[in-house]
Amino acid sequence: MLCGSVNIKKGKLSGIEKYIVTKLIMRPMENLEKYKNVFIEAFQINESQLGGLKYQDVDEWDSVGHMGLMTELEEVFDIEMDIDDIIDFSSFEKGIEIMGKYKIDING
Repeated sequence: MLCGSVNIKKGKLSGIEKYIVTKLIMRPMENLEKYKNVFIEAFQINESQLGGLKYQDVDEWDSVGHMGLMTELEEVFDIEMDIDDIIDFSSFEKGIEIMGKYKIDING
């Protein structure tokens, strides 16, 4: 149930309900998966390692790995980050906050 009266399983959604589901529920979930996958691929780690992951916690997240991560995030999300944001991007969680500055909703 969504909003108390919409049954998603039956597929009977009004226009506004479809918008809510796709823009406010599904898109952040898709963005989270994309975001996680960038980290997993860049650093060859498991999803279980993402929570609390910080710069230099894994050997691959050195200065070179950091720039590779930034480049991949910019490509995947079609953004161009400011240098200050690239420098401040110090953890998995901080990155979610920074991505929000570019209108990339990862948390939902």
